[in-house]
Amino acid sequence: MNKNFHFLTKIYNNRWFQVVLGFIAFISLGTVYSYSILSVEIQRELQIGSTLSGLPYLTSLFFYALTMFLSGRYLSKYKPSRIMVIGSLLVSIGWILSSFASSIYILIITYGIVMGIGVGLVYGIPIIVIPKWFQKHKGLAVGLVLAGFGLSPLLTSPITQLALDNVGLSRTFLIFGIVFMFLLPLISILFHNPPENEISDLINNDKQTVSSTNIIKTKNFWLLYSNFILGTTTGLMVIGASSVIGVNYYQLEIHVVAYTIAFFAVMNAIGRPIFGSLNDILGTKKTIILIHLITIISALIIILKPFNPFISFVVGFSPLWMMLGGWLALAPAATHALFDESNYSKNYGLVFTGYGFGAIIGVVFSGRIIDSNLSLEFLFIPVIIISILLIFITSLLLKKKLISK
Repeated sequence: MNKNFHFLTKIYNNRWFQVVLGFIAFISLGTVYSYSILSVEIQRELQIGSTLSGLPYLTSLFFYALTMFLSGRYLSKYKPSRIMVIGSLLVSIGWILSSFASSIYILIITYGIVMGIGVGLVYGIPIIVIPKWFQKHKGLAVGLVLAGFGLSPLLTSPITQLALDNVGLSRTFLIFGIVFMFLLPLISILFHNPPENEISDLINNDKQTVSSTNIIKTKNFWLLYSNFILGTTTGLMVIGASSVIGVNYYQLEIHVVAYTIAFFAVMNAIGRPIFGSLNDILGTKKTIILIHLITIISALIIILKPFNPFISFVVGFSPLWMMLGGWLALAPAATHALFDESNYSKNYGLVFTGYGFGAIIGVVFSGRIIDSNLSLEFLFIPVIIISILLIFITSLLLKKKLISK
């Protein structure tokens, strides 16, 4: 009995076990990225356009980011499992209440506000706790956890489409809510900080930490923040509208688009550990520039459409899904590298508000373009121009001494 207890305790206190728990939790949370599948059915059932149907998704992302910001300064003061359980219940309740929604405005409250707050509470814990378990390769560790969020649509997009085809929109919401009601609290109970002595050792031995008591006054913060806003604007714009764009602009069948989005999810997931590791190896500046260059190439492919519709859709959009994953791994890793380690939860909560602004800009902008039947150039030429500007600004102004390995 003592041997079994010791074995279970060893697993419980293993840092990779915590990574696995975070990965599974993020697969559940990442179901929000399958909203583009739901939005097609929402538009059909409620007889609304792309802009209105995107509001629950936009609201969810905004409250998810807002909750990260408001709770950031308090997350380190409470047991991680306690906060995760509360967030998990809100996520589940949001899905379940959405099954009773009879209008888009009710969905904005249930799917957008309730679930968004829950996602923000749960999401913040692994991002803050996982780096405490690792002295080196923090970007890789966080990226692996975040891969669950990006990989989620690989599982949930086909499942969502299958559920919609067989049981309809309301019951699809209900099924996801019930599953998450059991799964997420169980994971939350097992998630925890490393022992206090390990936390002290990791902080004392961290050579990359640079003291900054008020990051909002620093040039590095505003450079990271502006880059993060553009990156998430582009990524969330693409993710939220991928199904509609695939059907309306590329004339693809909805079921083909659903399975293509599953592939996109793999790209999104891969981007998180890759660019988290690149931030560890290359530093923040070079990683940001690389992401912008890939974004520009992808946008040009989407505009020029050099291949047949399906290939152009896949080749153009999959790197943009990957880049959103890259930004979401780079932001916490860069926050660790650039600013005071002891204020990490507060600092990252502030940086992450850029995600909320990205959601608002990206979803509203893409919705208006699609509803107006304008060409995709109106979506992606601004992305190219701003990316080029940020490459030059970042290369000139982001301080090298704070980002070298």
